[in-house]
Amino acid sequence: MIASILLALIGITLLVSGQGFAEFNLGDGLMLVAAATRALLGVAEARFTVGRNADVLGLTTVEILFGAVIFAVWGGSSLLEHIPGFSVGNWLAIAFLCLGCTIFAFLGQLWATKHTSASRAGILLGTEPGWALLVGVLLGGDRIGTLGYLGAAVLLVATWWGARAEQRWRGNSAGAGAAWPARTSQQP
Repeated sequence: MIASILLALIGITLLVSGQGFAEFNLGDGLMLVAAATRALLGVAEARFTVGRNADVLGLTTVEILFGAVIFAVWGGSSLLEHIPGFSVGNWLAIAFLCLGCTIFAFLGQLWATKHTSASRAGILLGTEPGWALLVGVLLGGDRIGTLGYLGAAVLLVATWWGARAEQRWRGNSAGAGAAWPARTSQQP
């Protein structure tokens, strides 16, 4: 499993390199912080929901409101200064990002984590850069080079390998009577 995660990191590195490697910048650093935060959130959600009848909608609401307050305070006067100038298109884009890319994404992640293992949910979420690439290429007209395509292929192999490793581990755990029982979608 760990080897597949490392392979996925290599795939993502190649994938985002696109046309070639560039100097590390602030945006790259922010993306790494966001990825680490998302991973920690996924682990925390899994720990909170394991064996419990957790309210997915309530937990998602708390997560979203917490983030909204933090970023509203961080944006402060700059946010209030720019709101009056927002066009209908700006508000539609904000609504799409809030609903489609935040609320529904959090609901989906939390629901998946609650109904399967954190490993399986993590493997699925690990394919996110590949989906972003596909949308960018198909809808946004993005172009990627050979390294990007190689990265996408490596990410797919790592995902397949990680899923197999997780499945083998679950099979061995169940047979050996391990302390970490396999979770199924039939749990309450």
